[in-house]
Amino acid sequence: MAQDVLARNVVIKAVQAACRAPSIHNSQPWRWVLDGDLQLHLDVNRVLHVDPARREALMSCGAALDHFRIAMAAFGWLVRPDYFPNPNDNTHLATMNFVKMHYVTDAHRNRLHAAEQRHTDRLPFLAPRSWPLNEQLIRQAVGDRAFVDVLPEAARHRVVEAAQLSEGLRQYDSDYRYEIDWWTAPFKFSEGIPESALPSEGERGRVDVAREFPLALHQSRRASVSKDESTLVVLSTGGDTPATF
Repeated sequence: MAQDVLARNVVIKAVQAACRAPSIHNSQPWRWVLDGDLQLHLDVNRVLHVDPARREALMSCGAALDHFRIAMAAFGWLVRPDYFPNPNDNTHLATMNFVKMHYVTDAHRNRLHAAEQRHTDRLPFLAPRSWPLNEQLIRQAVGDRAFVDVLPEAARHRVVEAAQLSEGLRQYDSDYRYEIDWWTAPFKFSEGIPESALPSEGERGRVDVAREFPLALHQSRRASVSKDESTLVVLSTGGDTPATF
């Protein structure tokens, strides 16, 4: 990385934006190392016990890397990661290479703004407007890197049944319950799931496809939406390896 061309503070700002990415239980299982090169590592101390294959942790790191690339593009730099560069260290996920862009568009800046505003919403949704256009944009964004499947409304009850079955199987899983309680504890500030992101009993009753978390004490928000009408989209890959996670 050419330090005299790419300012260190620009990289730091982009890393800060990347750390706003979604992660499993907001565990933020990434570690950035800036020492000549910028490296992204998996922080094994933040991998959940209920994620033994590290799938969700690696997907979380992938989301952080995506946010980093969005931020750097808004600052005028393309990021070309070298994935898994150290065969002796499977926690070293990527080393960044940078290429100066010729120009930055409003679209680049708008994507960074959207990434900075992103947050998890567990409340019921109205049906999406202009869904055919939204679906087209999703497919264009994903490209050939993954498969996109839009579930028909008739399949929704099967997803609900699967979610309920999963919760039932974990009802007496003490490790799972401990981690849910730990990452939703009210004393956490910069990590874990904030209370504002947890549903109340009434709110959870209006969302059929959802993971069960400890209930919050909010008044009923978005009360005008009596049930969740969101469209369910499934992203999948052709492989089951860390590189595809």
